[in-house]
Amino acid sequence: MQEVTKEDIEELEAIYGFQVKEEWFNGNMTKISCKLDEERYWGGVIHAIKVDDIIYNERKTVALIKLGSHLFRVKAEAIRPNEVLFLDVDYDFRYTVEDFRDRWVLAYGNYEIPALALIIDAQTEEEVKEILETINRIATTIKKYSYLPEVKDNQYLHLDNGIITKEILEDFEEHMKTVVQLGLKAEAEEEKKKQEALNNVVLSDNKVEFIALNGGKYSLESSLKLNVNKEMFLPVIYCHRKEASYKQYIDVMRTIGEIVSALMRQHPEGEVTIGKDGRKITLGWEVKQRKDGTTAVFYFLNGRRVKNDYAWKTVYSYIEDNVPIDWDEIEVKRVSKTGKRELSPKARVILEQGIRGEIRDEEGTFPFHLTVKRKNDKWYLVIGGKEIYIKGGFSVIERLHNMATGKALYWEDRQKTSSFYKKLKEIVGKETAKEIIKTIKETAILWGAVE
Repeated sequence: MQEVTKEDIEELEAIYGFQVKEEWFNGNMTKISCKLDEERYWGGVIHAIKVDDIIYNERKTVALIKLGSHLFRVKAEAIRPNEVLFLDVDYDFRYTVEDFRDRWVLAYGNYEIPALALIIDAQTEEEVKEILETINRIATTIKKYSYLPEVKDNQYLHLDNGIITKEILEDFEEHMKTVVQLGLKAEAEEEKKKQEALNNVVLSDNKVEFIALNGGKYSLESSLKLNVNKEMFLPVIYCHRKEASYKQYIDVMRTIGEIVSALMRQHPEGEVTIGKDGRKITLGWEVKQRKDGTTAVFYFLNGRRVKNDYAWKTVYSYIEDNVPIDWDEIEVKRVSKTGKRELSPKARVILEQGIRGEIRDEEGTFPFHLTVKRKNDKWYLVIGGKEIYIKGGFSVIERLHNMATGKALYWEDRQKTSSFYKKLKEIVGKETAKEIIKTIKETAILWGAVE
């Protein structure tokens, strides 16, 4: 609907063929208002406005709906209503112009001319007031108890014919009272479930045991004080009914990991034993100071030193998925009695075969092979006959190998020239890293291997 004024008279006559009369713009709007108790989104007030007349042009294509001295121009065909508050109609529902004749229209907004919404079927002003007050009560109830899933699921009154009646509202108000009572009863049961879940957490200074939503029986213990409370485990031991669909996504190990991380920040050395359904694994750590002032963290699983990148990943896969621990893959080999460091099977393969992989960027895909050497427990890459010492040893060589072969832990590190260059720069410096990338590309181009 679009309001028209006296200034629009010429347009009404010239374009739409209305024979405009001056008295059309006379009269007082019959409006009854009701201030909303809770809702502010709708301007804090709703109204009922009486339709005084409906006037058609000669061609019956356009109509004017008269509300006191105000006229609204509409097409003389289907009119889409505006939903307001909890009142709802089908998306494709339409009024006819004649539906408005001698009716009251629900409107909203704290304006001189409120926004028109839905038709009210009432015979007297007293009945209109009762309807507005009922709408206010229902809106207040819905707002007050919107935290209840039952209310949220039943918060809309669907009007099949788009007409608001006193009887429909009264029935819906009684329905909402029942819904609220059911919701409050369910909420009381939720509190019981929550307390039962908390009561099932066995907690002491050095150990905690609990049953998670996935049915697993978990434990965490340490000689260190854990500094935890039962409420910290609520996300994995209790799920409110309105969040039931998220139950399958709980991450128990994330909660445990946050507790372990807090311990590591407080204690430079320690260990925790994590268990689930009889499986247990002990994660230990040592934080040591380097000569250059930086710190290094060393991880241990069941007392055996493991590579940092694999520590928590191994704990997770063993506890949650019951994946056997591949010690050859994750353990940091100790020095043998002969004084030489023992090599893992993977280290021996990379030493024999070198790093074979590829890097990719806008210029194409560049296959390459880098020879790897080991002398006196030190590792080197061989580029153009030049041996380049790799600070960090085999763990760094292995990381480069994983990046080149697409097996890096993170997707953005897999076979991307930019990531490979950044890692090389950290290890051997900017100039040497640039030389390595240049050699890789020139060799691939020379052999016609660029894709």
